[in-house]
Amino acid sequence: MSQASIQVGENGRLEIHGDLNFDSVPVLWPSCRARISERDQLDIDLSQVVRSDSAGLALLVECCLLYTSD
Repeated sequence: MSQASIQVGENGRLEIHGDLNFDSVPVLWPSCRARISERDQLDIDLSQVVRSDSAGLALLVECCLLYTSD
């Protein structure tokens, strides 16, 4: 299992790396929430996500909801 992380890439996109699962998503959510609140535009790069379960999908839905509610 690879540890998940989120960072801002050179192009300004939010890049998510590793596994999105029931263990990693609760750890990622505070960082994800903080980074989304700083954005003018929501652009998430998932190319480095190794695998995901329904918790990963829930994270993406919550990111979209948070962005559209601001």
